[in-house]
Amino acid sequence: MKFSYLFIRNKPLFSDFMRLSLPALGNDVVWGVGFAMYSVIIDHMGTDAVAANSFVVVVRNFGTILCFGMASAGGILLGQKIGQNQLEAAAANAKKLLRLTVITGVVGGLIVLAATPLC
Repeated sequence: MKFSYLFIRNKPLFSDFMRLSLPALGNDVVWGVGFAMYSVIIDHMGTDAVAANSFVVVVRNFGTILCFGMASAGGILLGQKIGQNQLEAAAANAKKLLRLTVITGVVGGLIVLAATPLC
């Protein structure tokens, strides 16, 4: 791998990159603006709303950490099986991960619901 390889121009590859990456970039920009506006709106609601939102964000993060962790781990494990060309094992693991993902989603939802009376 040479450093000069970073600066090689390939028009078809660049056009594919732009076609595929610009929608993702636009999505991230819109999400960023949305989260910034969410904070601005909460801030205008007063100190009680800011305090309640701070608590809710922590509880929501506990609930979603399970789901995102499971999705990331499942993607890595399935990618490894697919990369080893073990497609039948990958399909079997995908079914198990699907069940496990539903269970972790329910557990995450229960964590959020359990904290609801505290809000």
